[in-house]
Parts: sequence; structure tokens; C-alpha cells
Amino acid sequence: MSPRTSRTVTERQRERHAAWLQGGRQGDGRLEVRDALLVRTRLGALDLRGALFEGARLEGVDLGSARLQGSSFTGCELDTVSFLMAELSQTTWTDCTFVRGRLGLSDAAGITLLRCQLPEAELQRVRWTQARLTEVALTGADLSGAELAGAVFQDCDLRNADLNDAGLTGTLFHRCDLGGARIDRRAAILEDCRLDD
Repeated sequence: MSPRTSRTVTERQRERHAAWLQGGRQGDGRLEVRDALLVRTRLGALDLRGALFEGARLEGVDLGSARLQGSSFTGCELDTVSFLMAELSQTTWTDCTFVRGRLGLSDAAGITLLRCQLPEAELQRVRWTQARLTEVALTGADLSGAELAGAVFQDCDLRNADLNDAGLTGTLFHRCDLGGARIDRRAAILEDCRLDD
């Protein structure tokens, strides 16, 4: 991996991405942020569907209300990044780390997270229906009021997570650590999970 260079998403890149979307996602123009450092950049309310973020570090970036459906994040570090009320459905996250992540009120139906770290993340009232989370650390995360119907959590660490008032209809927790978590055990499906008695 090359060293990260500080940059921003230019107006020209946004225009090319918009043209790529209008052209049916064919050809050049897709927004690709690779091995870059984005600091205190406002990308909220932009249409960034299908964008690619790879090996990027985002610090203090505002993606609130952004349209990111179908985007991919791989090997990214996100520090104090806001996704409040963003549209994140069908996004894929692999080997990403969130520090002070704010994803509350975002719509992330069908999101896939693999080997991600979201300690103490603010996920209040997030919509993660039909989500797939594998080997994700959500220690101390606030998922209160989250809609998690049909989601599958496998080999996840949810120690001390707050799942009060979360919609857990058909939600499966398989081999998860739920020690100290606040969760309605009657509402979720728990298989081979660690629980406090």
C-alpha cells in the first residue's frame, strides 16, 4: 500500500461520478478513493451511490444524509465520521475501523460488515434490517431503538452493547459474546452465545 496522501473529493470527481450513475454505472467516472487521507471534508447530502473507498483514512468527515447505497469500504479507518441519516443500504464494509463513529438514524438495510471494529459506536435507531455482520466488534455500542429485523450477527462481540428497545424480530445472534449487553433475550434468536446470567 502506498502512503496516504491528503486530498479532497473535487467538484470534477463529483460530476464524473454523477455522469457514471446516469450512464448506468458503465465506463469510467466512478468515485474511487484509494489510499487517501480525507480530513474535515463535507460530503453530506451528495449522491455517492456505488462509490469505492479502499485503504482510506477519513477524519472528521461529514457524510450525513449522503446517498451511499451499494458503496464499498475496504480497509478504511474512520475517525469521528458522521453518517447521521445517510442512506447506506446494500453497502459492504470489510476490515474497517470506526473511532467515535456516528451512524444513528441511517438507513442501512442489507448492509454487510466483515471483520470491522465499531467500539462504542453511536447507532441509535439505525435501520439494519436483513444485515449480515461477521466477526464485528460492537463493544459498548449504542444500538438502542435500532431496527434489526432479520439481521444475522455471527461471531460478533457485543459486550456491554445497548440493544434496549431494538427491533429484534427474526434477528439471529450466532456464537456472539453478549456479556453485559442490554438485550431482550426473548425477542432475538440466540445460538451458542455467551450471556451473563
